[in-house]
Order: sequence, then C-alpha cells, then structure tokens
Amino acid sequence: MIKKLLKICFCAVCITMCAFFFVCCGGNGSSEVLPGGSDKESGSTPKYSYIIDETSITLEDAEVGEQYKIDTPTVIDKGGKVITTYKVDFKVTDPEGKNVTVAASRFTPKSVGEFRIEFTCNKDEVKNAVLTLQVKDTVKPEIDTNMVESLLFMSETNSKPDFRVKDAGGVDESSKYVRLFKGSTEISYNNDCFDIQSTGLYTYKFEVSDKSGNTATAEKDVYVTSESRVEGKVTYLSNDSYTYQVSNGKNIDLTYFGKSGSGIKSSVLRRNARRLSDGNSRYGRKKVCDGTCENYRRGSERSRHKLGVCADHRYRL
Repeated sequence: MIKKLLKICFCAVCITMCAFFFVCCGGNGSSEVLPGGSDKESGSTPKYSYIIDETSITLEDAEVGEQYKIDTPTVIDKGGKVITTYKVDFKVTDPEGKNVTVAASRFTPKSVGEFRIEFTCNKDEVKNAVLTLQVKDTVKPEIDTNMVESLLFMSETNSKPDFRVKDAGGVDESSKYVRLFKGSTEISYNNDCFDIQSTGLYTYKFEVSDKSGNTATAEKDVYVTSESRVEGKVTYLSNDSYTYQVSNGKNIDLTYFGKSGSGIKSSVLRRNARRLSDGNSRYGRKKVCDGTCENYRRGSERSRHKLGVCADHRYRL
C-alpha cells in the first residue's frame, strides 16, 4: 500500500514539473527574443517601452555609384511621443551581406540590388528597426573614344577599334560593337577587317549597354587615306584633305594648309608649324607683334620685333 502511494506521489510531482516547464517556455518549448535585446520579462509582457519609428523617414531609391544620405529616424514611446534623449545609429549591408562604409550618414552603393539598413539604439528598452533600400542603375554608360585613331590607311588591315567605357553598375562586354559608315552606307566587316574601297571621310558608330540594360551610343569621324604610314610621322597632308595625327591616338590641334575655298576650317598646328610654314608661306601669314606679348616685355627680344619675327607670332595664321 505504501509503495502504491509513493508511486502516485512521484507521478504527481513529475506532472507538476512538466506543467511548470511548459508554462515558462511560453507554451511551445522555445523562448522569444524581440528586437532591441531580451524583450521578455515574466510571462509574455515585452520589455521595451520605446521603438525606433521607421515611418518617420522615407528611403527613396538610390543610384549605383552615387552618394546617398540616410536620415535618422526618431524614437517614440507607446503613445507616439517623440523622445529626443536617445541616440539612433545604423549600419548598412549590401546584397551579399557585406558591411558598407558609412561616413556622416552617407555611403556610395557599388552594386545594384537590395541593401539592408539596421537602426539600433544603445538602450535595451528601445526596439530596433530594419529597413531595405533599393539601389538601381538608370544612367547610361559613358563612351570614351579618345584613344581611337582618327586616320586609317587603305594599305593596312583596319579592324574594329577598341574603346573605353565607364559605368558604375558594370558593363555588358558582349554588347560592345563598332560599325563604320561612309555617309549613310555601312561598310561591311569581313575576316576581322573593314572592307574599305575608297579614301575620304568615314564615321565610326559605337554602342554599348550596361548590366542593367542602359544603352549608350557615340560617333567619331575618321579619314581614310591612300598614303602609307610612316613611323613617327604625326601629320599627313594631301591636297584638300584633312590633316590628322596618328601618334599614340592622342588628339592635338593641327592646321590644314589647303587651297582656299576648300570648306575645311583651319586650326593651329602646335608641333610642326616651324617645319611646314616659315611665316612667309603662301598658305600662312605671320602676324606682326603689337608689343604686348611677354617676349617684348622682357626686352631681350625687342630688336627682333622690329623685323616681325616674334616667337609668339611668327607661326600664327
């Protein structure tokens, strides 16, 4: 009889302990942790008395590669009253979960996608907040054709030139292509070269897209000559044709010494003026110094000015 009573008492104790454990765990065997730290006291009453009001700020979509400023949300109590004594901090993570450098509430997104912004407060009674920011790429790529040569030679194999592209969101390399036109006629491209049949003025047309589908185009005029390339030669003159440079693809101002009335606008030839025109050429005319240039003010060149051979003016058109 005593043994039966002991068994009954033992079972009653076990049932009581199980019931107590079940109640302490919230009825489902797991403990709940709310934002802002351990937000459970006794039972299911939340510990925090304030929240970071995420509705107090608006996050407009950001542009990749452009600086973005994040406003700081306010802290409010349960009744909606703003509490100014609490400081709110935040951190930003990119779509890959990597932390983003933030300075003075600003950062520059380097990729497209969803960024996570977590607002926190150093007080346990304040509930944290998390918002997401969409970063997009709506800007066209920038095409740079400065390194593309402006002069082609019929005697050479003229392949498609490479050109540089800048885009914050990344370039779709497979979308890059170049076409060559003479007037409205497109020049065919076979065996890795343009099928150029005559000299004259042509136009390159460039096109490229970024990874977000934004497409950019650009054009550049190029002259085709029957001359042969000479190593180290910068300018090529041919009757009424344009004068171009071909050294390293860098642009410099050049003069066209052609026939009058050809319709080609002259510019100053900086490198080879002394070799091509001595100031008395029938294609060039020297400008007499008016005594206001630096050479005249120095005094040492005044005697030469009387002869009209000022170094600043002799080779001007």
